Amino acid sequence: MKKVISILLSTYNGQSYVVEQLESIFNQDIDRSKYELKVFVRDDKSSDQTVSVIEKYRENKKANIEFVRTKQNLGVVKSFFELIHDTRGDFFFFSDQDDIWHHNKISKFMVEFEKHNNKKPVGVFADAWVADERAQPTERKLLHGRLQGRLDGNILPLKSQVSEYLVQGANFAFNAASQEILKKINRCYLEYATMHDHLAALTISAVGSLYYLDEPLINYRQLQNNVMGARSENKDKFKLSLFRSRVQDVEDLFVDLHIVHVVLKTANILSNTVKRIDQVNYLGKCSFKRTINFLAIRNSNSASHPVIVSMLYQILFSPNSDSLEAIDHFTD
Repeated sequence: MKKVISILLSTYNGQSYVVEQLESIFNQDIDRSKYELKVFVRDDKSSDQTVSVIEKYRENKKANIEFVRTKQNLGVVKSFFELIHDTRGDFFFFSDQDDIWHHNKISKFMVEFEKHNNKKPVGVFADAWVADERAQPTERKLLHGRLQGRLDGNILPLKSQVSEYLVQGANFAFNAASQEILKKINRCYLEYATMHDHLAALTISAVGSLYYLDEPLINYRQLQNNVMGARSENKDKFKLSLFRSRVQDVEDLFVDLHIVHVVLKTANILSNTVKRIDQVNYLGKCSFKRTINFLAIRNSNSASHPVIVSMLYQILFSPNSDSLEAIDHFTD
């Protein structure tokens, strides 16, 4: 029996580029005797012609596309988790609506998946070419050295992900065992999650393994209205506002980590690693224990963050108490 590769595509006002995205998906060079490719689309109540454009493409190309229909605008995080909850398959790929996948992307991912025990949660992610509005690649890679010192072989450990966003949804996939864990995330928690891909990557790393392919496998189109775009490479002098925004990223990631903590605790599969990292949310500012925990988390996995920078992060870091309390409230 063929294994089903399910593409999870959440759209919103994407009529201009979604056909290019679909073409790059259906033109993949996968072994069709082994795999069935299916695209699940959830439109987040677009005000343009996105849905009719996709329907026309499906009709003209006889494409294997299924709509997951809802009448609400949920936002990107909840929309993707609706797709996680309401779809089926053996392997799942997140997809943006406006990128170009290289023809060998899925086959490269499947080679990596097949190296591992897929009865356990496994995720795979890759690098990307940052591209212009025409989806033409620049000479810049999305991760451009940001994984230096963070990988264990080609595994991205959990602790390496709580100091910076590293896993980009448009180039991220997971197996059915991972889907079962992700479906345990209460929809109420998603109100406080930063992004679907970050939460999914943290969860999979906490209970399984997340593998990195050191190769750009998509052209990551940059538009003015991107929900999340490539990090700026502006090398101007130090700016406190930019540094504070980086600290805000860490605070948001620790909220995501707390969601993971609560979900795994409820499922009785909580690890000591998750508990130790989540303690940072509750230890007093500048306390010795919090300082040691924070430095261990940030500094042990990144050659680019010396101790002094990590100390500044931990001094400025303020847990989002309202979000943490709200998440805990749903578990009571």
